[in-house]
Amino acid sequence: MISYHDILKAFRGEHTENVHALLWGKKIEKNQIQEISGIPPLTFKSYADYLKDYRIYGNTVQDGTSAPDNPVEVVGCGEYDSENNGYKIPVTNSDGTNSITTPVYIGSEPLHKIGDYADYVDYKRGVVVRRIKKLVIRGDETGLFNLTGGFSACRIMVNVLPNTYCFSSHFFSSSPVFSYYDVLENSISVSGASSNIYANGLFDSIASIREFFSNQYSAGTPVTVWYVLAEPEEEPLENLLPIQTIRGTNVLTADTTVQPSEMYIKGKIKEVNQNE
Repeated sequence: MISYHDILKAFRGEHTENVHALLWGKKIEKNQIQEISGIPPLTFKSYADYLKDYRIYGNTVQDGTSAPDNPVEVVGCGEYDSENNGYKIPVTNSDGTNSITTPVYIGSEPLHKIGDYADYVDYKRGVVVRRIKKLVIRGDETGLFNLTGGFSACRIMVNVLPNTYCFSSHFFSSSPVFSYYDVLENSISVSGASSNIYANGLFDSIASIREFFSNQYSAGTPVTVWYVLAEPEEEPLENLLPIQTIRGTNVLTADTTVQPSEMYIKGKIKEVNQNE
């Protein structure tokens, strides 16, 4: 005989020896699993349980217009954790009275986004998927950059996805171009047809390019470029923790300066509309 009490225990993941109750509990659980995605905060109802899956997508903010003589910091989603020598996104679930914070460790770099392309943490697969690459230029590299023919733009040769945008600490972001002649002064653009990035710093020789990059690197303000990779790269994440929910109404937030562009969660949850 199956009792409702045994089925409820099975549904909540509590121990019961009633095999039929376990089967019914799993069936009910499957029907209760829902997915929610959006810009945090996310509001939902839940049992006191762990999410089955989640993904956190990056974002990028640059507060100002960068120029060769006026570098502006580019900031991604994530807070530096000196104890773990990496970045994390603290995710908090709160019911207004109680709260549970889960540190989601995301590796050696914050999560970034350029256009429609974003880095993201994939809990189910235990990886961070990198769509955005960070390039720090020293000035002494071989085969990384050269001077475009008869023009003042520096060509940076990397595995960039053509016809996208990029960010730089020392050049303002401009639209993709199909000719380096179209690169605006003090701007940086991705080629519309090849794996090149063009930075127009009014350079007159390869020596002037190396000098500029080297001086900035020595000064502690290295020329840094963030661009969309032609193919995504994956990094395994150790100790990726599950996110716990609270019984009742939950408000899920990311405790970061730069907020994620999107979050996806899956579990025994039900979305709560703003009007409820």
